[in-house]
Amino acid sequence: MVVVITPEQSLPQEQETLLGLLEAGLERLHVRKPQWNAQQIEAYLLQLPAKFRNRVSVHGYSTLAQKWRVGMHFKGHQEVVEAGFPLKPISKSVHSWPEVLQHQNHCDYLFLSPIFKSISKQNYSAGFTADDLAPKLVAYNGKAKIIALGGIDANNAKQAMALGFDGVACLGALWQQESVEKRIATWKEIYNTVKQAYSA
Repeated sequence: MVVVITPEQSLPQEQETLLGLLEAGLERLHVRKPQWNAQQIEAYLLQLPAKFRNRVSVHGYSTLAQKWRVGMHFKGHQEVVEAGFPLKPISKSVHSWPEVLQHQNHCDYLFLSPIFKSISKQNYSAGFTADDLAPKLVAYNGKAKIIALGGIDANNAKQAMALGFDGVACLGALWQQESVEKRIATWKEIYNTVKQAYSA
């Protein structure tokens, strides 16, 4: 599983990039705009073709997730509420292994971060070591899939999958590219790396 998270700040050709990614087969798009209000997020959602909304999750706004029947992502400080999201994926951000265990049976997947040094945030280093994570991931048997977040690019996506993650989420590696074509190419490279790991 490869998740793409929207950039915090609006970028040129952002919607064109999202459309191209979804048309190319992007499995999951997370709309994360922490400085935006519900009306701005809703307007953003409405720019996406309705046929792709079943592959979209919103961060923080449960009312929008319910209204538009999209996935719901609970932020780190938010309590997970499972009711009200029929057949839609529920996810949450976590930053420690105890948090993984706390939410393992209440979500469909969890973003565990930061796994590698952040690309989009300065001075935001990895929060885990491979030696610490690998045995935990191997022994893990919770319901929620665990998605690696933080510094993911085509080079280390393979490493993340080898550790035992169920997928990766990309942000900085994709959005630092200046053209739609390069952004989609970056996603495809990461996607193919993950796909190869699944078939290995």
